[in-house]
Amino acid sequence: METTMWYDETKGMIGCQHYPRECRLISACCSKVFPCRLCHDEAETGHQIERKETRECVCCRCKTIQPASNACISGQCKGAPFASYWCDICKLWDSTPGKEIYHCAGCGICRVGKGLGIDRRHCDTCGCCYHMVAFEGHKCIPRKLHNECSVCRVDMFQSTKPV
Repeated sequence: METTMWYDETKGMIGCQHYPRECRLISACCSKVFPCRLCHDEAETGHQIERKETRECVCCRCKTIQPASNACISGQCKGAPFASYWCDICKLWDSTPGKEIYHCAGCGICRVGKGLGIDRRHCDTCGCCYHMVAFEGHKCIPRKLHNECSVCRVDMFQSTKPV
């Protein structure tokens, strides 16, 4: 099992370039250890991770393999959390300072923002979330963001950056 950890001295967190957190996931598809789903998809050719199928993680501090959760089960770590944000549905851990994340049941994934009804609103026709300011004026197009960007070829629906 790979045990190298990434450490960001400015944030004081271990994790990866995508998500600072103190655990690594064990992918259900290939049983390999990765810092996150994006690291998996960058390293593995031929398949992408099914993020919701993740069942196990590894604590970066004590190396204990355990069920996916947000607290280490080992006596050494005494229930220390892996991240400030944890979604049991998406199997997402993130401790990016100042980053607000919520889970949208309509999208089926976690999104950046304060949350539905706070600063975001989900459109069932488009199948995606919008900032409240943009929601009122948007034009509904079914599955609007369920495509690749024609410029950078990134899946717009699952992008970690604003579209």
